[in-house]
Amino acid sequence: MPTVEEAWNNYRMNVGKANSRISSVLKPDSLLAAELKELLSGISNLATRILSIDFIDWLEKKKMLPPAEANDARKKIDETSANSNGYDIVLPKKIVAEVKCMIPLKDKNYGAQQQKSIKNDLEGLLAHFPKEKSSAQLEKANIQREKCIKFMVLLNKNNAIVAFNNIPFVKKNVSCFKIVNCTGKIDECPNIVNVVFLPCEESIIAACGDGECEKVEEGN
Repeated sequence: MPTVEEAWNNYRMNVGKANSRISSVLKPDSLLAAELKELLSGISNLATRILSIDFIDWLEKKKMLPPAEANDARKKIDETSANSNGYDIVLPKKIVAEVKCMIPLKDKNYGAQQQKSIKNDLEGLLAHFPKEKSSAQLEKANIQREKCIKFMVLLNKNNAIVAFNNIPFVKKNVSCFKIVNCTGKIDECPNIVNVVFLPCEESIIAACGDGECEKVEEGN
């Protein structure tokens, strides 16, 4: 498993190769398309790993992780595939997180498959339908699910906060989610999922849209 930095450098080279290969081919070519698919396979995994490291950096800045534990967490991400089918992040500080590095497919909405993927992870965090591998992860780490601080980490891009609030499952269970960008507070209640949109530098009013932050806080 290449480190995140190694994988990033590989993709930079592969994008150059892909651009060079396709620039001289004007008509659709199935073989070339297959070659391009192979060159760029796994990019979703890499994107999730990068956002996972951004989340560890964020936890360290929030002083929820001391530097040594943050370094250990980053090293583990470097050694682990994001497609391992359990929680993306399990930390000794009793923190569990799911990470989705995706941009809303539509203007202010995630696409159907994106919504389904987010919903499945939220259900797993809330233990409505816990994944078998996630339960095994917690048992191995000697962490009780009912004592975890839970996070969903999403990419702060193109109305993502609005799109999250528009997911039917989120609307139906709004009291279970706290968007940390809006409130600035982390909820340690095991029945709450803290939703963090990274990076946080963007103005939250611009990201949410007028009045969205107030709506979220009223719902919680």
